[in-house]
Amino acid sequence: MEKIAAIDIGSNAIRFTSADLVSQNEILLDEKIRIPLRLGTEAFSEAGMFSIDYIEYAQATFLEIKKVLKNLNVQRCRTVATSALRDAHNAHELIHAIESVSKIKVNTISGEQEAKLILKAIQNSNELKSSKDYLLFDLGGGSLEISIIKHGKIKGSKSFNLGTVRVLEYSKCHQTKKDLDEWLSPKIKKIKLYIEDLIYDSDSIDVIGTGGNFRRLLKLKSSSDNSKSISYPEVLEILKTLDNTSYLDRILEYDLRPDRADVIVPALKVITKVLKGLPVNNIYAPRIGLTQGVLMDMSDGETHYDQIL
Repeated sequence: MEKIAAIDIGSNAIRFTSADLVSQNEILLDEKIRIPLRLGTEAFSEAGMFSIDYIEYAQATFLEIKKVLKNLNVQRCRTVATSALRDAHNAHELIHAIESVSKIKVNTISGEQEAKLILKAIQNSNELKSSKDYLLFDLGGGSLEISIIKHGKIKGSKSFNLGTVRVLEYSKCHQTKKDLDEWLSPKIKKIKLYIEDLIYDSDSIDVIGTGGNFRRLLKLKSSSDNSKSISYPEVLEILKTLDNTSYLDRILEYDLRPDRADVIVPALKVITKVLKGLPVNNIYAPRIGLTQGVLMDMSDGETHYDQIL
């Protein structure tokens, strides 16, 4: 049985997932590792470049990942980089630095490829029912991938340059609420128009939200409620609570990691602004993401970008 692995170099963190390839289109997930290397902090800054310190930190991180690959006896691996490396002016320096010390090859993928892989992960799960209409909403640190599925058919899929770390970095330089709203409004409008054009005849849609902020929403619901979904009004209530809670108190009172406590409010603002006025029924947050999509792509013969170890 072949052991494969996918590495996602995201704007907020690096995610590693390994799996056993049982047969074509059938994988058994194994190890999952999340490393809080926030590349978007520098990629989305005014300079738009990775510093020497960040590059060296990335090198050290991938030396450790190389050890994990060896210890797990991974035979084939694919490493993809998303919004932060698409945007940074010196992304090639970071990629070269990673490969020079770890021999791990990095493939920067487009927003459209990212959306396609996330869609593949969800389609291969048991989350979709052919009788329903869905809005797939993947909110990362640097970009937002949107897909619409109606009665089992894909109606559209698009990537937008709007993510939580990107919003956070803009806020550091433009601290007033008015500045942020003026920057966000046209971006949100563009996203909403795209969605509304595709769901104009839908009376009800379920949202499948992927990314750490959506999963955290379910944990922030009342502990007495074990449902797998959350409603739009409940998201608004959580946003109101967290927005009025200091960064440190979010960590202490709600058991949030430091690199989640600062991005969750921008995330919820984007989510609520995009979903406002849409016929949203329930919001689901399965443990599905880009690495699972990459693994599915590796399992069904799409191996052009794979690295044999």
